[in-house]
Amino acid sequence: MTSREGATYTVYTVVGKCYRLSAEASCLSASKQGLVTSSGAVGAYKYVGEGNKAVDAASITDATKFPTGPFNTGTASSPTYSPMPRVVVLVTWPDSQHQGKTCWYSTATIFDGSNDVTLKSKWGGEQYG
Repeated sequence: MTSREGATYTVYTVVGKCYRLSAEASCLSASKQGLVTSSGAVGAYKYVGEGNKAVDAASITDATKFPTGPFNTGTASSPTYSPMPRVVVLVTWPDSQHQGKTCWYSTATIFDGSNDVTLKSKWGGEQYG
């Protein structure tokens, strides 16, 4: 909680990940993109431009891990998935005009670190949270 000018603000920050398909603008969860089946199985993926280096399935399914770059199934016609960190921030504070009510504001953003060496080094394969 943070206090400013007599008001107490509470800030909630949620960090997650999503995957953008190469030809689309939307960034969806691994399951929504079809990377993970309903039983939790992950397909075999390889990093783009890194030979046959396999993507660790845990980096796709584990909330504390992150793939280090774009990946696909290793075939020329396979779509490429770009992993992206997604951050949501919610701020709440007591409504000064309505007793017992709460005001809130939220914002979200997605970081495309595919060409950002600094962001890749911070997120790539490391734990976060």
